[in-house]
Amino acid sequence: MREREITLAEMLEARERRAMRQTELLKEYKMPLVSFGMNIAGPIKNSPLIRRGFLIGEARLRGQLARLRKQFVHAETLDAPSGCEGLYVADADAKTLKALAQEIEDYGEIGRLFDMDVLSPDGAKLERERPRRCSGSLRQTAR
Repeated sequence: MREREITLAEMLEARERRAMRQTELLKEYKMPLVSFGMNIAGPIKNSPLIRRGFLIGEARLRGQLARLRKQFVHAETLDAPSGCEGLYVADADAKTLKALAQEIEDYGEIGRLFDMDVLSPDGAKLERERPRRCSGSLRQTAR
């Protein structure tokens, strides 16, 4: 896939498509869903390096779930110009999934690029129990 700049209209279209697919999966499985994407600034949302980061995040998510002896009952990914996306329906408690996702997002430098939302079976987005920490360079400029 060739890297290219994405327009606001394309980003909004991707967001709408993702929300519709989330609704379909929640209706079909009636289980919590993890929606995973990358926090990428600027108009280019996908590249070989971004895809590599996404695969690292996906592997961490699968590994954390396996550690709990849980699994995804459905997993799908999309590698589009608007970015890499993953939708994962899990046979696990939504709050437990949110804690795992937050741990992954907070771990290491690359974790800051991960955006893992957890939706309960009724479609409600679970919020973080604590806000994200700033990375070292951001912390210095934020003071």
